[in-house]
Amino acid sequence: MDRRAFIKSTAVAAGVAAASSSVSGAPAAHKSVVELRMVVPWPSEAVAVHAFARRLATRVERASDSQLRLHLVGTGDEPPNGSCLDILANGDAELYLGSELWHAATAPALGFFAGLPFGLEAGEFATWLASGGGQVIWDEAGDAVGLKPMLAGVAGPAVGTWSADPITSVDAYKGLRTHAPGHTAEIVAALGATHVALSASDVVPAMADGRIRATSYAGPYLDMQLGLNRSATYHHMSALHPSSFVLSVGVRRKLWADLTANQRVLIEACLAAERDTFNAELATNGALARRAISTQPAIATVEIPPASLSEMRQATSDVLHAIADRDLAARKAYDSQLGFRAMMADHASEPKPTDWVGV
Repeated sequence: MDRRAFIKSTAVAAGVAAASSSVSGAPAAHKSVVELRMVVPWPSEAVAVHAFARRLATRVERASDSQLRLHLVGTGDEPPNGSCLDILANGDAELYLGSELWHAATAPALGFFAGLPFGLEAGEFATWLASGGGQVIWDEAGDAVGLKPMLAGVAGPAVGTWSADPITSVDAYKGLRTHAPGHTAEIVAALGATHVALSASDVVPAMADGRIRATSYAGPYLDMQLGLNRSATYHHMSALHPSSFVLSVGVRRKLWADLTANQRVLIEACLAAERDTFNAELATNGALARRAISTQPAIATVEIPPASLSEMRQATSDVLHAIADRDLAARKAYDSQLGFRAMMADHASEPKPTDWVGV
């Protein structure tokens, strides 16, 4: 990956360097302008994500009276595993708008903040972060890789699995070529599937030409923007895919620490405001997308039998337990989510499983 591809201009790069040296220094006679680069490595077809990034950049600049500026840069495509972290570490950008799915192989604990199969649903996940200790654990996991992570958006219900053939049992995963980002890749592999690493722009062509036979990506709304509904024959509302789609903003930890308290609060407030707008957009358009899927004659909606779902839930639990056993930070995130779900289930109007295995 060409590092210079992420620098919008030498002027922006120089502005960032000057800002980094001034935010924690002695007061100046006039306010310094802090220039920050945010990588948005999503394909252009993901219109909603790019619109979110532009709104956030505009809000930050206006709220700061033009003293904080976000410059949107990037390849226009999903990076390989870990490269968003590399971009920040190498100094090629200060922020990214992406998904922790991309970092699960590099930093397993971060994969627990991307949405998990049979995991916390959108509302549960947001509540866990805000008041269940989740954000503290996320910050700790981010510290280990020089990252300050923040929630940019979360949507549900189930994102859906697209496939060329119906998946009606765990046996359907044996020999299946699939693109399953994050920890889902290990889960489908445990059932006999083969995970094919792809960039976002290549998922649709890969479904069309047969390189993969199944995938789940970012939820019905964004999936349809990418065009998955045009390359798949079947859509499964219940299968091995995250129970919620989580979008995150990551900031280089050193830069975050160098910003003033006011600047950090301003960025967090602007992100929270745009998150509310984005979540509403995802919820509304996600419902419309699911309706469109159910009425498209070229797409067959598949319901997986409860017995097969139970086997998938057990496989998910086994894999996540194994990941947690080999990574202490992942163990902390996993145990906290399980404990939070159990607590919420105790007070739910309708009983829910307290573990990904179910009860």
